[in-house]
Amino acid sequence: KCAALAPEGIRSIAADGWAVDYVRVDANGAPLADPFCYRDPRNTESQLAAHGLLSQERMRQLTGVQILPFNTVYQLYADKLAGLPDSEAKQWLNFPEYLLAHWGGEHVSEYTNATHTELVDLNTKQWCQEIFTALGLNPACAPRIVPPGTALGKLTGPLAKLPAFRDTTLIAPACHDTAAAIAGIPATGTDWAYISSGTWSLVGMLLQK
Repeated sequence: KCAALAPEGIRSIAADGWAVDYVRVDANGAPLADPFCYRDPRNTESQLAAHGLLSQERMRQLTGVQILPFNTVYQLYADKLAGLPDSEAKQWLNFPEYLLAHWGGEHVSEYTNATHTELVDLNTKQWCQEIFTALGLNPACAPRIVPPGTALGKLTGPLAKLPAFRDTTLIAPACHDTAAAIAGIPATGTDWAYISSGTWSLVGMLLQK
C-alpha cells in the first residue's frame, strides 16, 4: 500500500518500538523461538538471582538505568537459568532492530534502545563487561551498538521487487519509542523540558551528557 502511494519511490524505512523485549536469532537472522513478553513472571526470580551476583546499587552505578524486573538483562538471565543456548551463533536483537534485520539490515543494537537493556556502561556507552562477566552472559551474543541515524543497508526480499522499494535504505533511528518521540519535538535551545505520558509519565530534558 505504501508503495502504491509513493510512485516516486520510498527513500528509507526506520523502526522504533518498546525497548526491552528481544528475539533470539541464528547466524542468518532467522528466529530461534517465539520471544517472551516483558511481563512474563520468570523475570521476578531471575532478577533476584542476578542481584545475588551483582547488587542493585552496583548495577545502577554502572548503567544509570532504573532497576526494573523487565529490563533485558533480567530476561537474558532468565534464559540462562532455563538453560537456553548462549553461543556466538545465537544472537539476540531487540524488536525494532530485529524488524530492520528481517528486512535486510545489519544486526545492530541502536544506542537509545541498548541503554534500556541495563547492559550498557554509562561512561563508555558500550556493553558493560562487568555485568556480562558477573552474570555469565556471552557478550558475543550482543549486537554491535550504533548511534541513531545509522544506515544498515538496503531493503531486500519480496518488497524490494516493488518499484517504490527498489532503492530503499534501512535506517536505525532512535529505536526506543520515547527517544524517537522526544527527538521529534520541534524545539530548539536549552530552555525547554518535556512530559511524555503513556504507560507511565516521564518528565525530562535533553542533556549533552
